[in-house]
Amino acid sequence: MKLAAIFLLTLAAIVDPVTISKINSLKREAREAYVAGDYKTAIAKYRYLLDSLHATEDEVMLNLANAYFNANDTTQAMAGYQSVMGSAKADIRSKAQQQLGVMNHRAGKLEEALNNFKQAIKADPANRDARFNYEMLKKKIEETIGLVL
Repeated sequence: MKLAAIFLLTLAAIVDPVTISKINSLKREAREAYVAGDYKTAIAKYRYLLDSLHATEDEVMLNLANAYFNANDTTQAMAGYQSVMGSAKADIRSKAQQQLGVMNHRAGKLEEALNNFKQAIKADPANRDARFNYEMLKKKIEETIGLVL
């Protein structure tokens, strides 16, 4: 019984309910700013979550990368997506690869983009957007170079 009490006290010291509440509140505020198209505010809130409150969830990093992407900061967006490519969560890996594919396609790196879309599908076969992007880009490449991939 003493061991259980010590464990609970230690856990309470590590997991501060006030910090958890603040993290949840900031996540909500960041999401609301993002949905409203206020990417600068969303970025600031996600950065605070990561840097000051040490929120380590892959979802926070992916959301930050998405905010950077929509704010046209491709350098930060790419770094954010790359940081979650190894996520244990297949949907996070898939979304990151998909967005990297979009970015590579825009940069004219068609083969890299095609590979990103392929990796997105492998990570999450239910990702229909990645599958659509893969098929469309594959067709574009085949038409451009006259080869079947």
